[in-house]
Amino acid sequence: MKLVFSEVFKKHTQAEAEEIFIAGTQTTTPRLRDIKSDWGRPWLFARVFALFGISFSVLLYVALDYNNTLMIPGVILTGAFAVPLSALVFFFEMNVYKNISFYETLKVFFLGGVLSLMVTMILYQFVSFSAQEQYYGTYTWGDTISIGVAEELGKVIIVAYFVRQRNYSYILNGMLLGATIGAGFAAFETAGYIYNAGNQLLDVAILRAITAVGGHIVWTAITGAALVAVKKDAEFRAGMLFQSKFLMYFAAAVALHALWDKQASDSDWLFTVVLVTLIGWGILYRLMGEGLLEIKTRQVQISPARH
Repeated sequence: MKLVFSEVFKKHTQAEAEEIFIAGTQTTTPRLRDIKSDWGRPWLFARVFALFGISFSVLLYVALDYNNTLMIPGVILTGAFAVPLSALVFFFEMNVYKNISFYETLKVFFLGGVLSLMVTMILYQFVSFSAQEQYYGTYTWGDTISIGVAEELGKVIIVAYFVRQRNYSYILNGMLLGATIGAGFAAFETAGYIYNAGNQLLDVAILRAITAVGGHIVWTAITGAALVAVKKDAEFRAGMLFQSKFLMYFAAAVALHALWDKQASDSDWLFTVVLVTLIGWGILYRLMGEGLLEIKTRQVQISPARH
């Protein structure tokens, strides 16, 4: 993992950044045989995060020191989108196939994000919460599991739609797709939380930004990668959602989500957030390794075509 972040603090040119953003077009997508099956070394995501951080700080300064409420919407948007969009760039860089354009990624971020929220709201109509939640406002395990199933299923349905539409067949593609939809979901949800926070706006924005690295983005990246790992080169079928390998990873995402929501009312919430984040990234690390191994396997399969 140390190797993955080895380029973050090195100096890079604007030309290098622009080269990353033009990946995935008809003229810039490499052939499978030319792809290196090494771990990606992303760095641009850190620059994107820094830009958001500077923008957020300036807007907040103007809003507070000059009592300018017109800056508040900017504070909300930069605070809500900073980590999700930075994470999106991270997974874009980690897609060593370089076969998905940044335009396509942004399209999935916005459309996938809002559609997954809409589908989740529909699924919530079938969720019944406990008397404890209704009367005391605290979740039971049954409540948090129900929330996890509804939200993860809502996002997976949209992941499946884009997988079917574009016929993605590489694990790292599925991971990027899932992370992008999860990032969109997280960004719009966080904007709502910050908007409703009132005087606690700054606290909520910072807390949601810090914890975003282990939440929706990671969970949907897991299920997106797992779905494509099951699909492979075949045409997508709904039955793939019921295959044991996908269900195992989906259950892991739901469990992490349920544990995350349950900690909100517990005194040791920070420990739980760190634990869930580490487990989630551990699962992703495993799937990334599987995705890189897939490259070698596919290159071996096409090697006779060279002769």
